[in-house]
Amino acid sequence: MNRTPIILTALVLGVVAGCGRVRTPSEQALERVWSDASSTAEERTAAVNQRFTNGTPIASVIDLLGTNYTRFTLIAIYSCGEPELKKDWDLAYGLGEKSVIIKVTASEHADPLTGQFFGARYPVTATNSQDVR
Repeated sequence: MNRTPIILTALVLGVVAGCGRVRTPSEQALERVWSDASSTAEERTAAVNQRFTNGTPIASVIDLLGTNYTRFTLIAIYSCGEPELKKDWDLAYGLGEKSVIIKVTASEHADPLTGQFFGARYPVTATNSQDVR
């Protein structure tokens, strides 16, 4: 019995399974800005908001940005006429002198890591009337 086709199939499947997910061009563009030490918080925030739309699972955002966020803070609990309360969270990535804040919304009793992306912001100076953009 000739086992060559079986062995070749197993090798090809092993290589394909071990290669991991290929990043899309928009993911690669975000990774370039995100990992560049010379990128500002404003540039990183713009790149995140360009890549992700509101409602994207936060796990997808974290998969691309990394798990090295510095804090996860509960910001608000509210109801918009729905029976279940919602919670808003800030996920902060400390990047040099400034942070990038990832806004997350999730159901009241859900783990925020199962929530959805709701925009990225960055802190601004105290001379501005707003504290985030």
